[in-house]
Amino acid sequence: MKKFTKLLKEACALRPQQFSWLVVLLIMVFGINTTTAQIALRGSQTNTSTTTTVVITKPTNLAVGDFMIANIVQNEDSNSQSLSNATATGWTLVAGEQFGSSGNNTWWGTIFYKVATATDVAATNFTFTGDTDADDIQGGIAAFSGVAVTGGVSGGPFDVAPGSINNISTDDLSAPSITTATASAAVIMIGMIGDNRSVESWTATSPSSLTEIFDVPFDSTLDMGIGMAWALKATAGATGNGAGELSSNENDPNGAMFLALRPCTANPTVTPVASILPVCFSTSAQTTTMPYSASTNSPTSYSIDWNAAANTAGLLDQDVTAHTFVGAGGIMPNVAIQANVAAGTYNGTLSIITAGGCRNTQAISLTINSLPTANAGSAFTKTCSANISGATIGEATAVGFTYSWSPATGLSSSTVSNPVANPLTTTTYTVTKTNTASGCSATASVTVTVNNTPPTAVAGADFTKTCILNPTGRVIGETAVAGNTYSWSPTAGLSSSTIANPTANPTTTTTYTVTKTTTATGCSSTASVIVTVNTSTPTVSAGSPFTKTCISNINGASIGEANELGFSYSWSPTSGLSSSTVSNLTANPATTTTYTVTKTNNTDGCSATANVTVTVNNTLSVAAGADFTKTCVTNPTGRAIGEANVAGNTYSWSPTAGLSNDSTSNPTANPSVTTTYVVTKTNTTSGCVATDAIIVTVNLTTPTVGAGADFTKTCVTNATGALIGESAESGHTYSWSPTTGLSSSTAANPTANPTATTTYIVTKTNTASGCTSTDSVTVTVDTATPTVAALTGTQTVCDESTTVFSSTTLGGAWGTSNSGIATVADGTVTGVAPGTTNINYTLTGANGCTTTVSRSVTVNPLPTTVVASGATSICEGASTNLTGSATIPYASTTTPINENFNGVPTFAAAGTGTIFVKRNSGQAVGLTTITNNVDASSYMITSASAFGAATTTSTLTSPAINTTGLTTLSFTYNHSYTRGNSGTNTAVVQVSTDNTNWTTVKTYTTNQGANNNFVADNINLNSYVNNAALRIRFTTTISVNFGTGWWAVENPTLTATSPIAAQYSWTADTASGVNGLPSGSGTPATGNASISVNPSATTNYTLVATDPLTGCNVSSSSAVTVIVNPLTTNGDVTTSICSGETYVWPANGQSYTTEQVGTTFVSGCNTATLNLTIIPSTTVGSLTTTACDTYTWAENSQTYMASGVYTHVVGCNTATLDLTIVPSTTVGSLTTSACDSYTWSENGQTYTSTGVYTYVVGCNTATLDLTIIPSTTIGSETVSACISYTWAENGQTYTSSGIYTHVVGCNTATLNLTVNTTPETFYADADGDGFGSGDAILSCTGQPENTSVNNTDCAPADPLKWRVNNLFIDADGDGYNNGFPAMPICYGAAIPSGYVAINMGTDCGDDNNAMQNPNASEVLGNGIDDNCDGVVDEVTPTSYLIASFCNATLGNLSNTLFAYQMTNFINELGPIQGYRFRVTQGANVRTLDSSVSRFSLTSLPGGVEYATVYTVEVSVKTGGHYRAYGSPCTVTTPAVPEGTYIIHPISGSTLTDISNTIICRMVPSASEYRFRVSEGNTLIGTYSSHTNRFNLVNLGISNIDFGTTYSIDVLLKFGSEWRPDSEYGPIAQITTPATPGKSRVINPSCGTTISNLWTTIFAQQVIGAQGYKFVVTDGIQSREFITPNSRFNLRSLVGGAAPNTVYTIRVDVLYNNSYVEGTTTCVISTASNAVRQTASAIDIYDVKAYPNPYTDTFKLEVNTSSEDQLSVRIYDMLGREVEVRQVSMSNITNIEIGSQYPSGVYNIIVTQGDNVKTIRVIKR
Repeated sequence: MKKFTKLLKEACALRPQQFSWLVVLLIMVFGINTTTAQIALRGSQTNTSTTTTVVITKPTNLAVGDFMIANIVQNEDSNSQSLSNATATGWTLVAGEQFGSSGNNTWWGTIFYKVATATDVAATNFTFTGDTDADDIQGGIAAFSGVAVTGGVSGGPFDVAPGSINNISTDDLSAPSITTATASAAVIMIGMIGDNRSVESWTATSPSSLTEIFDVPFDSTLDMGIGMAWALKATAGATGNGAGELSSNENDPNGAMFLALRPCTANPTVTPVASILPVCFSTSAQTTTMPYSASTNSPTSYSIDWNAAANTAGLLDQDVTAHTFVGAGGIMPNVAIQANVAAGTYNGTLSIITAGGCRNTQAISLTINSLPTANAGSAFTKTCSANISGATIGEATAVGFTYSWSPATGLSSSTVSNPVANPLTTTTYTVTKTNTASGCSATASVTVTVNNTPPTAVAGADFTKTCILNPTGRVIGETAVAGNTYSWSPTAGLSSSTIANPTANPTTTTTYTVTKTTTATGCSSTASVIVTVNTSTPTVSAGSPFTKTCISNINGASIGEANELGFSYSWSPTSGLSSSTVSNLTANPATTTTYTVTKTNNTDGCSATANVTVTVNNTLSVAAGADFTKTCVTNPTGRAIGEANVAGNTYSWSPTAGLSNDSTSNPTANPSVTTTYVVTKTNTTSGCVATDAIIVTVNLTTPTVGAGADFTKTCVTNATGALIGESAESGHTYSWSPTTGLSSSTAANPTANPTATTTYIVTKTNTASGCTSTDSVTVTVDTATPTVAALTGTQTVCDESTTVFSSTTLGGAWGTSNSGIATVADGTVTGVAPGTTNINYTLTGANGCTTTVSRSVTVNPLPTTVVASGATSICEGASTNLTGSATIPYASTTTPINENFNGVPTFAAAGTGTIFVKRNSGQAVGLTTITNNVDASSYMITSASAFGAATTTSTLTSPAINTTGLTTLSFTYNHSYTRGNSGTNTAVVQVSTDNTNWTTVKTYTTNQGANNNFVADNINLNSYVNNAALRIRFTTTISVNFGTGWWAVENPTLTATSPIAAQYSWTADTASGVNGLPSGSGTPATGNASISVNPSATTNYTLVATDPLTGCNVSSSSAVTVIVNPLTTNGDVTTSICSGETYVWPANGQSYTTEQVGTTFVSGCNTATLNLTIIPSTTVGSLTTTACDTYTWAENSQTYMASGVYTHVVGCNTATLDLTIVPSTTVGSLTTSACDSYTWSENGQTYTSTGVYTYVVGCNTATLDLTIIPSTTIGSETVSACISYTWAENGQTYTSSGIYTHVVGCNTATLNLTVNTTPETFYADADGDGFGSGDAILSCTGQPENTSVNNTDCAPADPLKWRVNNLFIDADGDGYNNGFPAMPICYGAAIPSGYVAINMGTDCGDDNNAMQNPNASEVLGNGIDDNCDGVVDEVTPTSYLIASFCNATLGNLSNTLFAYQMTNFINELGPIQGYRFRVTQGANVRTLDSSVSRFSLTSLPGGVEYATVYTVEVSVKTGGHYRAYGSPCTVTTPAVPEGTYIIHPISGSTLTDISNTIICRMVPSASEYRFRVSEGNTLIGTYSSHTNRFNLVNLGISNIDFGTTYSIDVLLKFGSEWRPDSEYGPIAQITTPATPGKSRVINPSCGTTISNLWTTIFAQQVIGAQGYKFVVTDGIQSREFITPNSRFNLRSLVGGAAPNTVYTIRVDVLYNNSYVEGTTTCVISTASNAVRQTASAIDIYDVKAYPNPYTDTFKLEVNTSSEDQLSVRIYDMLGREVEVRQVSMSNITNIEIGSQYPSGVYNIIVTQGDNVKTIRVIKR
C-alpha cells in the first residue's frame, strides 16, 4: 500500500503550486445475487477532458432497456467562478451539488440515469456538457440489465428514494445507510474525492463485499479520479454505512451516496399465432401487425432489433413501442417498416417489456412481397384527323391479376387490362394492377392528349397608310404560333402570303383575310384586317445660298420661302437656325452647313424636300496646353499653360483665379483647387474667336494620422509591449522616431516595447500628394519589484510528515521547487520523498511584478521494506517466533578529520628549511602576498625563497584515525602550490596504516591555484576503511635559485559514512495477558528483530521500525496474524450415494465411489471421520410423447407448455420425459362472402349456403365464416345519347357506342349504348348581336336558339360591342397618343372617344391639352414644352462645342468633347444645373445628360461607329428645365481600320494537310473575323471566328475536296456591326493537298495464318480519310465491311468467318464521299482449329502525333484494337496540366490540339482502358 501511495503522490506532484484536487467520481454498485431475473452488470466506460465537455463511449454490450448510471465531476481551479450541474440530452438528473473546495479549487458532482433505447444502442458515445466556468471534467457510465425501470419510488427504477451527496473531507469515502424494500436489489454507492487518488477497498455492512467496476484517477497532472463498484443485496433491509478507503491517508474533499435499483421479478412471454403479417413493397413508410395467442406477466411494450441483413436492406430497429398485451391473445400493432425496403424475408429479435421494465426476447420474421409491374400502354394524341374514336391502352391480360382504371371517363371498360380510351379532353389514365395472391398492387399511367380545338386566327388591327403614317406599310397578323400554317388573301402588297405576320404595303385600300390552320389537328379559323391608303406630294423651295464670315453675315441671313397655309415645315439640321418649323427663317450656323427643309401637307402627311448651303469661313484655333497635376512635391507652385504668343491675336483666360496673367498666351497657372481654364483667342483682323480648355488637378491632400492611445507597460500588463499607431492606409507611408523598442519604424502599427518611458512620434506621408502629418504617443514603463521578508521554520521533516514555514510579509503565494520532494500549502510543508528542496514564497506587487524568497527543507526518509513474518496458525498451547526486518535508506556521515587551522593545529609539521607553519591570510611569502580566498582565515604553508632558505623539505601529518566499521572515506582540502624555478620540485599527498610505510595517493608537478589563490581538491580513500590507525600527510621538497616557491594547505577534511541499524518494537491487538509478548518488545531496540510469542487467543502483531538518527518510523504494511486453533474433531460424516455417483469429502477434498467405514483425515488441530454407504440407481417412469399446446406428466403432476427433455428424481430413481409440444394453430381461417357458391382451398370442398365451417388437421383448426349471396342484374338499360353518356350505375362517361357492364358485389348491370359522335358546334349569343362567346355548345339536332356559329364576342352582355382591336390612348383628342403601346379595346361599329387607331406620334402632354403635341408651335415663357421637342421655352442661355472640336475628325472614338462652360451664367431662372448633349446621325437621335460640360461619343447608348459624321448640340438646364439647343457642330469619327487578308500560308500555297490552320493579319480593334471560301464563282461557305484563324475543315469535311484551289478573303467586325461585303480584303488562292495515299493491311503480316477468328486486322491509317472499306474474298464470295476506323476482324463480316480458309483482303479509303480503291491485296489464312480466343486476344496500342514539331495544331494517330473512349491529357515541362479531353475512337482523326499553346515542349498522355502511351511534341 505504501509503495502505491508513494507512486500516486509522485504522479499528483507533477503539477506544481496546485494544492487542491479535481473531483473524483466513484460509482459503486454492490455484488450480484443469482436469481432468475437478477440484475447484472452489462459494461462500463470512462473518459476525461480538460474542456467543459466530456464524451464517454457507449458501455460495452449495451442493449435496449438496459439501465445506465452516469457520474460527472467538474473542477474549477481559479476560485473566481461558481459551478452548476452538468447537462446531457435525454438523461434524468438524480442528484448534483458542490461536494468540496480547497485553495483555488471547487468540485461539483452530478449523477444521471437513462434507460437505453434503440437510438442509444446504435450510438457510439454520449456527451455531457459541464458549466461554462469548468476547467476540467471527468465521467463514467455503468450499464445494468435486469432492472425494473418503472414501478419503484415515484414510478421510477429506484427501490429507495435517492438522497443527496454526503460531502466530507476525510481520508475515506462515506455513504449514509439506506434501507432497501425489495430482495435482490442492487445497492449503489456513489462517491467523489477532490484528489487524484484511487480507492483500495469498498465496504458496507450488508452486503460487506463490493465488486469494483472501474477506478480511474484523472491523470498525472490533474486532481480528479473516478471509480465504481457493485453487488446485489439478497434480502431487503438496511445496508449500513458504506466506505471507500482512499489510496493515502490525507483528508481530501469527497462525497458519496447510496442508490438502490429494483430487480425484475418475472420476465414476460408472448405466443405469436404466426410471424409478422406480410406487406407489399412500398416507397413510403408503412406499418403491419403481429397476431398472438397468449401472453404472460402483462407486457406493456415491445421493441424490435432487426439483424444486420435487414438493417442493410433498410429496416431500422424499432425503439420501445407502447402496447398492452392481453393474456388471452390479440394483435400487436404498429410494426414500423421503412420506405423502399426491398422485397424478401427478414429476421430479427422481438423484445417484450413489462411496465416494470422486465423483458424477454424471441426470434421473428417479416416477409415483404414484391409489387407487380403495371403497364398503362403508350401515350397517343387524338386530333380532328387522327385517333378520332380513341385507341387501345394498357397491356395483355396477365393470369392471377385484376385491373382497375381511373378515371373511367372515356374508357370502354375500367376493369379490363386493355380498354379503348376515347376522352373528350386530355386525360391521364392510371391503371392499378393487383396480384390476387399477395394483394400487392402497382400503378402505371398513360396520357391521352386531345388536340381538336380550332386555333384563334388574328389578322391584326386596321391601320391607315399615309406619307407619314406607315409609309412603307406595317406588320399585320400575329406572332407565329409553332405548329400552325398561315394563308393570306389577297396576296398583293404583302411581303409574304404564308407567314403569320407579313408586312402589308398595298397601293390602294385593301381588306386582307388570313386562314390559320393547326398542322397537328388540321383545324382552322379566319380573321380580317383593313388597310386604308391615303397619299399626295407638295412642292418646296429652301431659298438662296450665302456665305458667313467673321465680319459679313455675322448673324446669318434669311432662307426658305413664303409660308403656304395648310402645310408645316421642318428644317434639318436645326443648329444655327432661328426656328426649325417656319417657312422662312434666319440661318446662322457655326460651320458650313447644308440645310434641308421638309414641307408636309397637314392633311395627309405627304412631304417634299429642298436644300440650301450656308458657307462659314471664320475658323481660328488655340491650344490651352496639356492637363497637369499640382501636389505638395510636383508642380507645388504651378506651371505655365497655353501656347506661344501668335501676333495679331489677343488672349483671355477664364476663370482668372490662380493665373499669373489672364491676358497673355501662356500664363502660369497655380490654383488652390482643381480648375478648368478656358482660353479665348481673338483674331484682331478678322474678329474670329477660338477657345480651348485645360484641367489643372490640385491634390494637396494632407493625411490624418493617429499614433494610438498612450499605455503603461508593467510586468503583467503589456509586458511585451503593445501595438501603437493605426491601421495601414493605402497610398501612405509611415516613419517613427525614436526607433528604440519598436518592432518596425516604417509600419503603420508597430509593437512598442521600450525599457523606459518613451514618447514616439509618427510621420504619415500621402504618396500621391507628398503631404505629411504627425502625431505622438507615450509609453509609460512601470516594472519595480516588491520587498519580501525572509522565511523562518524548522528545516527538517520526515517523509509524509509536516513542518511549518512563515514570513512576516503577508499576501504572498507558496510554492515548492520540487513537488516530488516536498509540497506546501499556506506555509505547511509536507514531505513527499527524501531529499532537499527549496520552499518558495512569492509576493506580487500592484504592477504585477514579483519577488520570491526561498528556504530549504530536508525530507528525511522513512525506513523501507518493513516486513514482519512468522507462523500464522498454531494449535492451542503452542508458541511461535516473530521476525522483523527493515532498511534505513541512507548511511551515517562523520568527519574524523575537520581541521581549519584557526586554533592549535592537530596536524604535525616536520622537515628542514621553512617547514609547514601557520600563517594568517594576507601575509607575505618572499615578495608574494598570499590571500586565503577560501575563508580569509589561517592556513599552513611551507616555502623556499632566494631571500631566505632556498631549499625546503617539509611534511604535514594528521593524527591517527580509526576507520573500523566505516564504508566510505573521502579526503578534501584547499591548497595553493608554486614550484619555484626548479624542475625537480614535487608535492604529494600520502597515507600510512602503520606510520612507517607511506603510499602516495596524489602528486602535483604543476602550479596549483591561479593568482596565488587556493583551489579545492579531493581524494577517494574507500580502500583504507577498517584500519585502526590511518594517517594522511602532505610532503614536498622545494628548491629555488631566485624568486619563491611554496605549498599552502587549508581545511583538510576526512568525511566517512557508515550503515545505520534500525530499531524495532512490537504491538498486539489483544491484552498483555493474552498476546504473549516478551518484556521489552514494545520499546525500540535492535534486539527486537526476532521475538518469541505464546498467545492464548488469536492475535494480530504489528512491527514498527525506527531510524535511530532521525526518529522517523514506519509500521509494517501488514500485521502477522497468529491464529490459535482449538483441538477439534470437526468434519465427521455419515452419508450414502447412488451407485455410479461420486462423493467428495469436504474434509480432504478427495472423491469416493466405494463404501468407507471409519476413514480418518487429520488437518492441523482437527481429526475428521467418514462412513459412506452405496445405494443402487433406477429409471422407473421414463416416457417419450407428443401433445398439442400442453402436457401433464403423471410422474410429478407438472404441466409442460414447451418441447424438451425433462427429468424427475426421487431418491436414486430418475424418470425422463422426452416431450414434443405442437402449438395449436388456426392457419387457413377465413371470413368471406361469395356469389352463389364458394370452394374452400383448405379442404377443396364447395359450399352453396351461408354458414361457419371448420377443418382440423393435427393441432391446426381452420374456420370458414362464409356468406353466400345470390347473383342479380339490377340497373341494366338500353340508351341512345348525343356525344357522350354518363351511366348512373358507375358514374362513368362513355363517348362511343357499345355494350358495357358494371359489377358491384354479386350484381351485374348492363348498358346497351348508342352514341352520336358528329354534333355541330355553336356558341351562346346572349345579347343578340350575332356574335357568340363562352364554351362550345354541341348539338346533334341543328342550331339552338340564341346561339352563333362564332365565339368572337368580346362583350357577351352588350349588343353594341363585339370586336377587339389594338388602340392607342389619346386623352386630349389631338391625334397623338400618350406613348404607351396600343392595347386591346372592345368596341362596336366605331372607335370610341379617347382612342386612336393610327400612331401619329407621342404626345408629351396627353392631359386634355390638345394644343401641346409634336405639331404645335413653341409658346415662349409659358414654362411648357409645347412642341414636345424636350426643350421648354427655347430661350437663352445656350452652349455649344468649343471651336477646336467643330468639323474635326477625332483621333480616337473615346476622345472627350468640351462645350463652353456656363458656370458664371445666372438669370431669373437661377444658375446652370447641367448640360444635355444631343447627337444626331441621320434618323438616329440620342441624348446624354451630364453635370459637367464635357462628354465622349462612346458614352452614348448604343455606342458609336467608325468613319461617321455626328452632329452635336448642347442644351443648358436652368430652372429645372433644359433650354434651347445651341449651334450644332459636326464631329467625324476616325476612319474604319483597314481590312485584313490571309498571311499564312501565303497566297498560291498548297496545304500539307487539309486541316492546316489558315491565319489572316490581326486587326487589334476587330471583334470578329469572317472567312469567305469560294471555288471559282461558287461560294463554298463562310466561317466566323473571334480569332484570326480557321481551317477548311471548319466548313465541314464533306464540303472540301482534295487537290482543289480555293479563293479565301476576310471581312472584319467592329463592335456589334460587320463591315459591308464590299470591304472584304484581298483574295488568297489556297490549294488543298492531293488525294491522300492509299491504304493496305499492315497487321498481321500478309501470308499469316491466324488461330483466332476475332483477331483484329489493322490497315494503314491515311490522313484525311473519312472511312475505310475492307473488301474480303474467300474464292467463293466477296464481302465488304465499312467502318470509320482502320481496323476490323473476320467475324465482323456478314455470315462470319470459317476455319481453314484463305482470305484475300483489299482496303479502300473514303474521300469526299467516294472510295479510292486500294491497289495492294493481302492474304490471311485461318487455321483449321481457329476459334474465338477471348483470353489471349491480340492487344495492339500505339499513338503518334503529327506534325511534330508543329506550328499551329497537331493531330493524334491511334492504332488500337479497342473501341473504348480515349483520355488525352497535356502537360507542360513544369508538370502543369494544360488541357484534358475525352475523345471517341471514331472522332480521333478530326481532333486538332494545341492552337492556343505557347511555344515550348509538351508531354501528351493518351489512355485507353489499361493502356497508357506518353509522347512528346514541340510547338515552334
